[in-house]
Amino acid sequence: MPIPAAVMDREPTHATYPVLPDGMQRSQVEQLLSELAPAIGLSGARLHALLVMIGYTRPQAWTDPEDEPVCYASQVELAAALGLSERAVRAHEHALSRQLGLVEKRTAANGSRSRSGGLGLVFSRLITLVPQLLGLRDQRRVDRARVQTLVRLRSSYFRHLRDGLAELHPARPDDPALGAIRDAVLEWPSSGALRGLGLAALEDHVVAARALCNELDRLARDAADRRGSTQESSGRAAETFRSYLQATTQDSLDSCSREQVERRVEASREPDDGATGPERQDAFVARLGPRRLYELAGEDFRLCLDMAGKPPERLGPLDFVAAAVHLLPPLGISGAAWADAAETMGDFRAALCVLVTDANRDHPLTPIRRPGGHLRALTQRHRAGQLNLVGSLIGLAERRDAT
Repeated sequence: MPIPAAVMDREPTHATYPVLPDGMQRSQVEQLLSELAPAIGLSGARLHALLVMIGYTRPQAWTDPEDEPVCYASQVELAAALGLSERAVRAHEHALSRQLGLVEKRTAANGSRSRSGGLGLVFSRLITLVPQLLGLRDQRRVDRARVQTLVRLRSSYFRHLRDGLAELHPARPDDPALGAIRDAVLEWPSSGALRGLGLAALEDHVVAARALCNELDRLARDAADRRGSTQESSGRAAETFRSYLQATTQDSLDSCSREQVERRVEASREPDDGATGPERQDAFVARLGPRRLYELAGEDFRLCLDMAGKPPERLGPLDFVAAAVHLLPPLGISGAAWADAAETMGDFRAALCVLVTDANRDHPLTPIRRPGGHLRALTQRHRAGQLNLVGSLIGLAERRDAT
């Protein structure tokens, strides 16, 4: 599509020639155009032609107010350089100057170009557009990062619903509420189609997905209440944490003595009654509670938790998952590393691993320099049955309490 009118609202003045912003060179303009080509209506062929034309200008003319970047090459020369006919070159020049407004075409009456007369394809207009193009680039990068975050959130919500339905539906196959959730999920666009929805539609879809998660959690709590239990049967981290939210106990880490904490750690490591190590650790996290987890988190993680708009004691597992997902780009954790962790240990445990990773970036003795690598290492430890989140959380508590 053509560049928006707002981007073309300034014409160059020739008292002195416009120059690129400080520190910017011609090569960076070429990179900028390549990145923005689809957004400003440049096809691959047209972009290639434009870059070849720019290549005929003097690099220093883009930064010298006493000079002007001009391509003096004739259409015959450009046709040879591009491997096109002269007619095709004329079509490119017309589109770049008249339709897109990136180039000013100055020629003699007979169409000739000359260095002495300053006649050719002039790029001063493009220079004046660079600040707006930079703004467009920055906004597109923000939008792309937001889309990535939303896609990851949708994946987390899908796993939450998938596991919750698998747990509740067999015992209540005719429950219309569960059926409605299942049918809604079946109508979802595939993960590969999400980026094609557009940012606004994707935002709405993820909000609706979170609402379904909240409804499923409500049904799970109702089922637990009917059984007279405060804990779902699976022992999943998210279920255990929801059980904590239903309880009123004050049994949390900040009210425990060192001896009590150590006894809990040992209990979390040694399963009994058929419980696994991870289940024991989940139970410890549930006793820890959302407020204490909030206090143990680093400043950036807490800021992401604040986006939920809830007091710390009302935060739920999905709030911690959402905070972790929002923090992945600043931490340099790839989507692949997060997906592997979430699929391997569950989204809530993966979120706690991100919490621990972020908080330990400023560890006084062993700061974490590569959060992405650290998360992958924690995932491998979980696969090997060697992940000890309890010990990591206790270490954070000791550091926080000592400051």
